[in-house]
Amino acid sequence: MQDDIIDVFDFDGTVIRANSFREITKKTLLILLKKLRLKPALILIGAFILRRMRIISYIAFKTHAVNTFEKELTEEEKSLVCKSVFDENVNAGVLERLIASKCSVISTASPYAYISRMSFGKDITIISAFDPNVSLPDAANLGQGKVKNLIAYFGNDKIRVANFYTDSLLDQPMIDFAGNAFMCRGDDIRKIK
Repeated sequence: MQDDIIDVFDFDGTVIRANSFREITKKTLLILLKKLRLKPALILIGAFILRRMRIISYIAFKTHAVNTFEKELTEEEKSLVCKSVFDENVNAGVLERLIASKCSVISTASPYAYISRMSFGKDITIISAFDPNVSLPDAANLGQGKVKNLIAYFGNDKIRVANFYTDSLLDQPMIDFAGNAFMCRGDDIRKIK
């Protein structure tokens, strides 16, 4: 196998059937409320309201939610929340392909703080939003940013994506970049390119 030929998997809606950011943020809020940690819970709710009113950007809200998750939950709580979101929403058919791939990469807008705490059954290269360990051109890892980040991560513009799995046409730049592309909607995995 050549190292410059990879299979890339989107995460939210593809490897799992949910939006991990939304699910983990909800579970974080529930833990804070259960523990009567009202100040951080109310600040998180306030940030959500400001986002809905478009007073703060999505990136600002996402950053605040991730920081709350990291600062306010214990390591055990963080791991349990991430594991439960993964286990409750895993798309078994896509996960099988991810594990079977000789060189699989997850490229996701899901924050590193969340996805780094999930287990996929084998070592997987992960390119995610807000990764503190890697400097990438697009911190949010969205759209064209996924392609730029993939090239920057591997330091090789000759990297070839043999297969790309996604649930969204918002990933069109990566679909165009890949040799083959698959649309994943629930159990239906359909070749679109």
